[in-house]
Amino acid sequence: MNRRILCFMIAIILATGTVYLSLIAGTQRPAFNGQNTNYLIAGARVSLKDTGTPVDPSQAEKILGVKVLPTYLPAGTEIYQARLKEGALTVVFKNPNLRRLPFFEEDVEILLFISRRSLPQPSTATIITRTYTVVEEGHTTMITVTQSAPNYWSMGLHKIEVNGNPGYAAKSIGNVPAIVIWHDGNYTYTLRAYLPVDELIKIASGINPEKF
Repeated sequence: MNRRILCFMIAIILATGTVYLSLIAGTQRPAFNGQNTNYLIAGARVSLKDTGTPVDPSQAEKILGVKVLPTYLPAGTEIYQARLKEGALTVVFKNPNLRRLPFFEEDVEILLFISRRSLPQPSTATIITRTYTVVEEGHTTMITVTQSAPNYWSMGLHKIEVNGNPGYAAKSIGNVPAIVIWHDGNYTYTLRAYLPVDELIKIASGINPEKF
């Protein structure tokens, strides 16, 4: 095949892939720069046992030094498990009226993640690198292409406040559940569920991290 034609075909593939990846970028890459816990984004499911050691919520509050359980939860919601790993707390809730979260092998509908870190900053682009092998007349050429695809999910983030503390929120898009993330004291709190953002903010506002 003529090399020019082959390169043109690769360009077409890249252009098509960029559009597709732009549409799904929010489910393929973290929505924030910096270190992330992988189950905060949609992707391969993990088992809850991988998120740490089971802990009683009241014990977790003593370990973290703050109250962590919300005073408000949607009707039908029950706490399922709390797990602690390297100072980060994962609390998951069940609610038969809500859609299952895509992060875990277990059937859970609301996630609360608390970790000692600063508030991440949103990223509006997904960087994708692809390598193609072109074989022409016995010669092999490697072509590496780096693309920047818009992350439409993170572009949907907007600034919010939870009890006067700074944060971000984004509504659910497709298979990506809504998120509310905010910083209070020494901890950053993340809520994920297929709920309206206003409802997540209501739950978040009921988490009063006063010193335990």
